[in-house]
Amino acid sequence: NIFVKLSATDYSTRLLLPKWSEKVAALDILLECGGEQPFKLEQPSSSVNYVPLIGEMKKLLGHTHFAVASKAMQVLSMLAEGVGRELYPNLRPLLTNLLQLSKDKKLVKAVASCVDVFFGNILSFENLLAKEDSLPSLLNERNQKNAIVRLSCLQYIIRCVERRNTAGNRAMLSVDNAKALGKLASQTLGDTDASVRKSALETLKILL
Repeated sequence: NIFVKLSATDYSTRLLLPKWSEKVAALDILLECGGEQPFKLEQPSSSVNYVPLIGEMKKLLGHTHFAVASKAMQVLSMLAEGVGRELYPNLRPLLTNLLQLSKDKKLVKAVASCVDVFFGNILSFENLLAKEDSLPSLLNERNQKNAIVRLSCLQYIIRCVERRNTAGNRAMLSVDNAKALGKLASQTLGDTDASVRKSALETLKILL
């Protein structure tokens, strides 16, 4: 039980300290309590409640220092891998928030790593294709003005398709989903940013 281990540390105290370095140290303690990869954490129960912890990490995603936000993403990745689909209601809503953080170049790699762990453990292609709070809204240039975010979304699709056979039980790519992803990529071929257009073409090629 990760919470039993945490209770024997100064995690909570250090997390409340104002210095970003103390928050990073607290999150390192949390990650250490999670054990080694591949993570295997207890399933949610009356005595194991991950919701407050996820709420803490969501707040830290908005921290002004990239190191804190990056470390919070590592914790979310640990939870996605270690607990899995039981945390779907709590982790699924974070997808668009995470992808939008890629507008900060210092967070691009951390975001990619985190959402990659979400796929297959928490998210399926159906989730990625949902009309609201998912990739279609972020790839719409009228809604999402930041080209780096749109590019990150397409690159995410490519990685998910490449990992469909190894990413977990929720990673199956059906014919209908492949068609829907192709349609989504086709719609971005007219993007005003050249890198986004190039990635859209790469997405179509990998779906062939």
